[in-house]
Amino acid sequence: MLSKAKIKFVKSLQIKKYRKQEQCFVVEGVKSVQELLASDFEVILLLVTNEFRLNNRLPESAEIIEVTDRELAGIGEFQSNDSVLAVARMQSQSQLVVEPNEYALVLDDIRDPGNLGTIIRTADWFGISKIIASEETADGLMVTFNVRNESELLQWLLGWGRHVQVLEPESLKMLMIEETQAILYIYKQVESLLP
Repeated sequence: MLSKAKIKFVKSLQIKKYRKQEQCFVVEGVKSVQELLASDFEVILLLVTNEFRLNNRLPESAEIIEVTDRELAGIGEFQSNDSVLAVARMQSQSQLVVEPNEYALVLDDIRDPGNLGTIIRTADWFGISKIIASEETADGLMVTFNVRNESELLQWLLGWGRHVQVLEPESLKMLMIEETQAILYIYKQVESLLP
């Protein structure tokens, strides 16, 4: 049974102060939680529907509470989450070493997660793989916006390059495949003209 204390704990992790204090974070949705379970993060709590429990291998070390999809939607930030929510421990931060022949980006007080995402993509484009952020910098990337149609969203997703994979909806996934194949076709045509 899901207690009020557990609900309060999970909801508190939506606030950076409490994520830092508890050294925990929340992951929602089937695909994201499956990736988390396959990683080396320690999962301490799983709120799962019966269907998710039956179709997935769950860690014995985690506290597992079966919930209804309605309960789950009321706890997390995603309104469409109807299968699983996980709480995992943050991993300890090791000392970042920047070699003399490489660059690191230092961020101070970037509060908008959308801006942070743009900065990360731009840094990657320039080959910068190490980013140091101040305590005040946003600690997550959650993007929420309204679009008129999938093609409008497609242009934004293409900006992420190789760092994005569309999992669903299937129609958007197919648009992404078609667009990337068209881009590849153009480059193959250009390549065939080169000596």
